[in-house]
Amino acid sequence: YAQLLPQSANALMMQMTLSFLKGDANTALEILNSAYEKYPNKWDVVYLAALFAFRTTQSYDKTIDIYSKYIDYRRLDNAYIQLGDSYLKASKVEAFEKTFNELIKNDPAATGIYYSLARVFHQLQNYDKAEHYINESIKLCPNHAVYWAKLGEIKQESGHKSEAISAYQKALKYSPTDYDSRYRIRELQDKKSIFDQFASEDIDERIEGFSLRTL
Repeated sequence: YAQLLPQSANALMMQMTLSFLKGDANTALEILNSAYEKYPNKWDVVYLAALFAFRTTQSYDKTIDIYSKYIDYRRLDNAYIQLGDSYLKASKVEAFEKTFNELIKNDPAATGIYYSLARVFHQLQNYDKAEHYINESIKLCPNHAVYWAKLGEIKQESGHKSEAISAYQKALKYSPTDYDSRYRIRELQDKKSIFDQFASEDIDERIEGFSLRTL
């Protein structure tokens, strides 16, 4: 195939891979750049070009430019995700949010995208936006324990104790084995862990004793 169509996207990717395997990184990058110039609308080529753009420049500016141009060709979900992730890594939070909201327009029922937005804003301690996005996930999928647990974390960290407990209880309703939510409820209710009455060495001794009895 490479002999018949030496300048095809697949053939150029094969040539690039062989150059890397031979340890000739410079030639491989030249081939990749050539492939990107010829095929800026081929996702595999675009993804690699963006990846190596960052590795060679240590900046996300070129990466962002590559993904943005690709989206002009095709509104691929992966392209939006990678573009949004690049904006976030470049500390361009507003652009990240805008990009993920464009992704939501393509698929309004994508609960995972709302959840990703909630996680990011939770980490940034922007609790209002985090709560907004996780509530969107819950509206679309109200029986998802992970979404309720995330709402519990947001409410807990923003100082809304009773609402946090309620959210964690919903998480337990849909996932009774969610021990983290169970622990957080006990913590919010000022209840001690059942293991707090033992010193750590006591627990080790009890576990060791149980293991010996079961041999």
